[in-house]
Amino acid sequence: MSAPTPGPSHRSISNIRSGAANLPHPGPSSPRTPARGIASTFGSPSSLRVEEETVIIEIGARFIRVGFAGDHAPKAVLCSGPEEQRRAGDFRSWVSQSGDREHPKEQPSRAEWTRDYEIWASDLRDSDVSLVQDKIDRALREAFNRHLLIDSRPRRMSLVLPSMIPLPLVSATLDTLFNRFQALTVSLVSAPVMSAVAAGVRSAIVVDLGWAETVVTSVDEYRETRQTRSVRAGKMLINEVLSLLADLQSDQPGHQPRQREEEEEEEEEEEETQEKQQHEEHQPARPFLSFEECEDVTCRMVWCRQVAEMQTAGDAGRLSTVQEHEEAPDEPSDPQDDPAHLVRIPLDSCNPPGVVEVPFQRLSEPCENTFMAAQYDKTSFDDNELPIPQLVYQHLLSLPIDGRAACMSRILFTGGCSNIPGLRQRLFDELCLMVRNQGWDPVRGKGAEQVKRGVAKAGVTQRAAGGYDGVLRGATSPDPEKDSVEQLLEKTRKNVVDGGVQGKLRAVRTLGAWSGGSMVGHLRAMAVATLDRDLWLQQGVHGASKPGEVDLKAQQRQSLSHGSLLRGASSASTAWTLGAWGVV
Repeated sequence: MSAPTPGPSHRSISNIRSGAANLPHPGPSSPRTPARGIASTFGSPSSLRVEEETVIIEIGARFIRVGFAGDHAPKAVLCSGPEEQRRAGDFRSWVSQSGDREHPKEQPSRAEWTRDYEIWASDLRDSDVSLVQDKIDRALREAFNRHLLIDSRPRRMSLVLPSMIPLPLVSATLDTLFNRFQALTVSLVSAPVMSAVAAGVRSAIVVDLGWAETVVTSVDEYRETRQTRSVRAGKMLINEVLSLLADLQSDQPGHQPRQREEEEEEEEEEEETQEKQQHEEHQPARPFLSFEECEDVTCRMVWCRQVAEMQTAGDAGRLSTVQEHEEAPDEPSDPQDDPAHLVRIPLDSCNPPGVVEVPFQRLSEPCENTFMAAQYDKTSFDDNELPIPQLVYQHLLSLPIDGRAACMSRILFTGGCSNIPGLRQRLFDELCLMVRNQGWDPVRGKGAEQVKRGVAKAGVTQRAAGGYDGVLRGATSPDPEKDSVEQLLEKTRKNVVDGGVQGKLRAVRTLGAWSGGSMVGHLRAMAVATLDRDLWLQQGVHGASKPGEVDLKAQQRQSLSHGSLLRGASSASTAWTLGAWGVV
């Protein structure tokens, strides 16, 4: 057999395989868009914001404020009322009351009148903590979905709370944030301290005119040193407005305002019939208006008189000598009698609806009776119902001299009731009058005055006789000795530009507790109480330690470590605390 002849070279398998390596790599079977880099200027900032954003939440007795750290104002301010607590398919608010005449709805008592509009109450004896959790959960979900427009990813949150809130409410709030919103960490900050931060001061007297009570807190170098409170707040103001409208509605159209003599006669009659009315005291009066309408009248119409107007009204009843050329035409002595000062207020929620004509001057009475109570003696008040100027004055008296000098120059008025026209100025003027008349001596009375006069007279007599004049002199030199410490302090005072204002009463405006928390969250300042989600789920509120048992510097080093995994691993072995909110 003849040997096979070699075939063409282009058909050789070795040549095909060796040549296949030299050929270019075939393209993909389907066309693809080539990957290209996107400049950071055209990229969406959402990827960066998800990691760095901090949600600031302030929860009060009636309102919840939610927003992002670094903003000047919250994105959402939500309240809790019957309309916000309705479920899907509940149309009872649109059902006419006239269609249910066979079973009329009984008006709630005054104690229950405001209960549906509160998120929580300090008195937990009749409160349902699980209902508080549901209210907070519903309000936060509405804020996240409708106002903040963020998803359900785990985020860092900062919680602004009053420092004297009960521990079960703090635990319920933290359970809601960790279990229902998957918060990574929650930082607890104090509302009075954040109000001082929002005012740009380190020490201050924070007067929180809130809903259930007015709280006066002294802050020294971002630390709360003392706190006093009074029940004279927004809740009492609403009840005073309701009483005023009830009196005006019961009056006849020609009825004139009661004079002081008639009021004194009525007070004597009430004292005589007090025993007959004791069996009716356990039945609280029922309001004839809805809470929404009464609150709307309070926000729109209530105002506060000033000190000069009160002095003018007090001098109006005195007789003064008037010359013949100074005589003027007869005018109404009381501006309440002038028809031009009448204000017509429509009341739609009462049965039947009507219109009440209120003298404009009488619209300041609820504010006077609530916050000032000038018609009562100062010795007739309990410690928990002091008028606001007296409360602030006694709070300043109880502070040390150095703390009082630093705080009295930085008085902050915050809270919902501080927005009443003229109230902040009136409170500050009343405080200035009390300091001017009484001074800073806590001991008062006839005996104290006699002792002061005797000491002053003895000092004058000693100086006149050539005795001690109050200046230290050396044994050999008649010139006064120079104190090196006083000279050093004088040099320090000269170097201080703005922070050295002390010993003078001064009011400072603040942006509020939420704005202060937003500023602190944006600067990533270390909070005293920072809670981790894993530790809270493992230990709960019972795992909190006392503030003195926690090393804050170690926690700060861990929070600044690189990566969230390292923070989670290191925080598992560290103690944590609730700070000023207590420990079980």
